[in-house]
Amino acid sequence: MGSYWGTQPVNLDSVEGIAAGSHSLALKNDGTVVAWGYNVIGPSTPPPGLVGIVAISASYHHSLALKGDGTVVGWGDNGYGQCSPPTNLTGVVAIAAGPAFSLALKEDGTVIGWGRNYEGESTPPTNLTDVIAIAAGDAFALALKSDGTVVGWGDPYAGENQPPSWLAQVEGITAGFYSQPRTCLSSRQSSCHVDLYRVFDPDRSKLAAQFSESDGFCN
Repeated sequence: MGSYWGTQPVNLDSVEGIAAGSHSLALKNDGTVVAWGYNVIGPSTPPPGLVGIVAISASYHHSLALKGDGTVVGWGDNGYGQCSPPTNLTGVVAIAAGPAFSLALKEDGTVIGWGRNYEGESTPPTNLTDVIAIAAGDAFALALKSDGTVVGWGDPYAGENQPPSWLAQVEGITAGFYSQPRTCLSSRQSSCHVDLYRVFDPDRSKLAAQFSESDGFCN
């Protein structure tokens, strides 16, 4: 399970890639991964012998690593299967971790998703091709196509999965996570925020409330 919090390792160097969720990951130039931060469910404890890594992605409670052979490794909370890539998944060139789902971009320009699928976030649109980049949000996902257009799917709560019709010539994409105002326990605070993901998932909502109360943040 790991400890609740961790600290950044001392003398961390030779880093060529980073990723941040509720925890932090660093990809070193020797293909190994160093992690620190929140670790109750193991997201900052890479599997033993993890080597040959070329890309990393971090979310709330799980992490992904892309190996040089085009396969994907996941660790941390696997309650929705988000750490378990589909059998025989190969030819992957990019990865993205959402709160409880995962995406992989294949070398043929197609996208594979797995894990939580409450809002269709891990089910890319049929016939989605020519993708060159992916991003995973709270319960939605984005794909950048080679023609510079963007495709979205999943939760339409605030229109986040619906790029403007005029949007073109895009060179990069990213996707964020929701938050919503909650009542605060501390008299010194007038408002605060919690991740809406924890509201979507009843189990995570309970967990968040317990942690928040003990830390004196939100109720």
